[in-house]
Amino acid sequence: MPPMGSDRGATRATAAHTAAPHVDAARLRAGLRLVFLGDTADRLARLARPASDPAEALDAVVPAATLRYTLAQWRQRLRRGTAPERAVPLAPATGLPGHAALALALHVALDLDTAVLSRLFGRTPEQVGLDLAHARGALRPSILSACLDSLPSIGRYRDAALDLGERVALYQHARGCDRCRAALEAAEAADADLRALLDAVGATLPPEATRRGGPARALATPTALLASGGALLVVLLLVAGLIANRFLAAPHVPVPLRPAAQPADATGWLLFERSDGIAALDLASGTTRLLVPDPFGGRGLALVSPAYRRVAYWSPWDVTPGNEALEVYDLDGRLLHSWSWEEDARPTYPTAWLDEETLLVVQQPQWDPTISDQENQARWRRETALVAIDVASGARRVLLRGSVGWAVPSPDGTLIAISGSYESDSRGTALDVRPLGPDGLGPPIASITRVAASAGVWVPDGSRVYLGIVAGPGIEPKPADPVPGQSEMPARIDLVALDRDGRVTTIVEGRSGVMLRPITFTPDGQTLIFQSTNLDGPETFNATLWQVPATGGTPTPLATGSYYDAAYWRDGSEAILLVNATDAFPQGEIEQFRPGGPSPAWWTISVLGPDGTRRPVVGLPWDAAGWPIAWLPPDALPAPAETPASEPLRGEVSPPERVTGMPAEYTLDARSTVSPDGRVVVVADKTSTAPVIWDREREESRARFGAADFAWVRNGSDLLIGVAVPSEEERLPPPGRLTFYTGNAGVGFGSLNYRGFDPAGIYGRTSERYARPLVAPGGRAMSFFTVDVRAGETRLWVATWDNARIVDRWPSHAGALGNLPTLALWAGPDTLLYAVPEAMRDGFPQQVTLRRAVVAQDGGVSTESLVTLRAGGGERGIVLREMALSPDGSHVALRLRHYTRRDPARGAYDTVRVLPADDLTQQVEVARGNPGDGLSWAPDSHWLSFGLRGRVALATHDGRSLRYLSPEDTPAAYPLWVGPGEVWFVQGEGNVSHIVRVTVR
Repeated sequence: MPPMGSDRGATRATAAHTAAPHVDAARLRAGLRLVFLGDTADRLARLARPASDPAEALDAVVPAATLRYTLAQWRQRLRRGTAPERAVPLAPATGLPGHAALALALHVALDLDTAVLSRLFGRTPEQVGLDLAHARGALRPSILSACLDSLPSIGRYRDAALDLGERVALYQHARGCDRCRAALEAAEAADADLRALLDAVGATLPPEATRRGGPARALATPTALLASGGALLVVLLLVAGLIANRFLAAPHVPVPLRPAAQPADATGWLLFERSDGIAALDLASGTTRLLVPDPFGGRGLALVSPAYRRVAYWSPWDVTPGNEALEVYDLDGRLLHSWSWEEDARPTYPTAWLDEETLLVVQQPQWDPTISDQENQARWRRETALVAIDVASGARRVLLRGSVGWAVPSPDGTLIAISGSYESDSRGTALDVRPLGPDGLGPPIASITRVAASAGVWVPDGSRVYLGIVAGPGIEPKPADPVPGQSEMPARIDLVALDRDGRVTTIVEGRSGVMLRPITFTPDGQTLIFQSTNLDGPETFNATLWQVPATGGTPTPLATGSYYDAAYWRDGSEAILLVNATDAFPQGEIEQFRPGGPSPAWWTISVLGPDGTRRPVVGLPWDAAGWPIAWLPPDALPAPAETPASEPLRGEVSPPERVTGMPAEYTLDARSTVSPDGRVVVVADKTSTAPVIWDREREESRARFGAADFAWVRNGSDLLIGVAVPSEEERLPPPGRLTFYTGNAGVGFGSLNYRGFDPAGIYGRTSERYARPLVAPGGRAMSFFTVDVRAGETRLWVATWDNARIVDRWPSHAGALGNLPTLALWAGPDTLLYAVPEAMRDGFPQQVTLRRAVVAQDGGVSTESLVTLRAGGGERGIVLREMALSPDGSHVALRLRHYTRRDPARGAYDTVRVLPADDLTQQVEVARGNPGDGLSWAPDSHWLSFGLRGRVALATHDGRSLRYLSPEDTPAAYPLWVGPGEVWFVQGEGNVSHIVRVTVR
């Protein structure tokens, strides 16, 4: 070996490239004999054209040779493989990619630098460097033990085009790295062997036959002519094939991950008031955006202004002096004004927006414990005030003082319907419609008594207000000892319309024990949406949404769910948005699960079109959504606030350190995952089979016994879906079910529905199990696998509102590799990517196909194949072990395990590939080496971390840069990004392992 840094090969390459730009025909013939047998090599060499540029001269040779190499590998695979020819060190039987074998042969034989090789093979210089390293590794395997980030430079160690700085950095690193120094020595030894073979082959090359005259004519016997004619025919056919392939073949058609976008059933934002604040759901994409962080620590009342610019947030619970009880925000989260109990010295709650600048609130006197309840109620009826507040300045104007319970202005703001304080044991209260002028409220222009609930709902043109009134006798007074089953509400409530002239029209007659409540109107004002709620009996609080003509008629049911149902419409829309919540506390056994079906604590969001058709668009778990408050147009929300530009991650890695507060018995494994906000991490317990929920902020945990295959429901930060499995620690939930779990470690209960879901109806069948349940963004659909051991079949299911159906199936291969992974991911609200192992032979799949399932607007599901990944020549099989979608959806990362021996535990290696979402055929191999575990994207989607060769590595999605997160000679695996610049992984220390963290800058 020459001294480090001498680089005799690079000097020779430079001289050859500058002094002899043409291609030496004899040297080309000898170089191709490093890859093919003699006759084949000579036929390919004849395709070279006279040219001053090597790339132009070899322009026809390289594609023909690559094709010949691939065909040879296919023939070997059909013949169950053949041993490589000893005199052909880079033969197809070695299993090398054709571009790698040919690049090394031309690099050594013709001294071509990577600039030329890049043009010939259509690969970047870094990729060519990796190809050269892997090809030499077929001769000297120790080369592939080098550091991953050094392999491209080691492959180019004798490359004249290698930057001087990179060359110096390579040799400086090799002086301190035994692996890379040994790899360089092995690379030089491999090249020396190849050059010696080239010299030997060149000295014995037979003369090339000429077309006319000379010795060749003397040898033109009939047999020789027949042989040469056959060879000429083969060459002509090969050239014709190349011409046809280049000029007649169809242009490349990209294979995108996602299909053409479907028109959205609903657009705009649905606002929810939930436990962590006010959030907005994009109905078209299913993504959620937090607008106002939790201001009070509990749910209250949120009202959106008429032009969708502001929101008033009021909390009536757990408010102590000095805490804000009422706040007004812009929809970008900016606080405009706040009021506290201490400042006002009396309760204040909002009822409606008068306009964009004015909020209507009701101020009631404090409850006086020194006087009787009757005296306090009398004070409320005398002293309660309806106040208009300027939200920018906080200035207040009293509009009315007296019995005020609720107030709702007409759409044009000229009238206000005001209902009095309601007493549940009375016959209702009174409602007045008063005009609002510059001097305040005028006398009533219309009145009605016995109002059962709020101030009602105005028709869009402001001509009438609709409300519920007590039509039958009320409870007089509330009995001291209520009779079980006896209603404590009025016997009957009717829906009526109150005109400006005081005329009352009955729209819907009620019945005993049922509350009727107006909700909203269709945009044209012709149809009223109302709700009926059962107030007693076994179906208490079960509710139904109805539609009825605004002038009265026969109601038509729209949805049946719970008391929490709602409906909304917005300017510019011809549809009504229905929000239907199933009963959070069902009385009977839970039915088969569907995203919008009868599952506990689940919102179904549907669009009621002008033609009366109802189409579900989104499904949300209760905790992921909360309480719906408004439907906003698509452009109603401002762009996200600009954050200070953070420095992009350069891949600079800090030394690993133990995660603080993490118990020593916790570790990471294939089940580990992190919540969308990075707060909660699912870890494993070395002493138990149960996954553990770890809250990073609180540093507290909770085991989830009887659960497996966790995945986060991406519409909320604290909800998971998993498979219920048998557990010794906990009997519930039973096996053979799917279950939702809370990710909040402080919640006393583990699952939201302990009975579990059984969408495939396999409960009680010991031969079947669920695997990998996933909820699509927006919750419009979900997917899961069932594995039937008895039938030997794996089935992929997709569940929508209509049903759960099998959309694909394939044999469950339990050969040499055991049960193969079930892999899928949602690439959008309607697009599922999944992997199918195929072409089993001797217990190993020979290929894996990535397929796509697309959920149509009508709920139908179609499937199609996208790309197929095949085992290379000489490999026994290939398995897709892991699959991950980048956060921005632009790339898919794959971990492929290649098996080279009958024993799966020996001779296997992994390749990590990245596929762009806009064309899955354009794959980039970022690394390969001994098998590892873990595949995790950075939040910026630029960096990918993975386990390989017993270490954890970090690479860019294009494979151009690679770093290590873990030190050498220390086993590490299962990397997991938990924040923009923080990665966790498991690292061994002696006989134990710990969860460690590194920061990436």
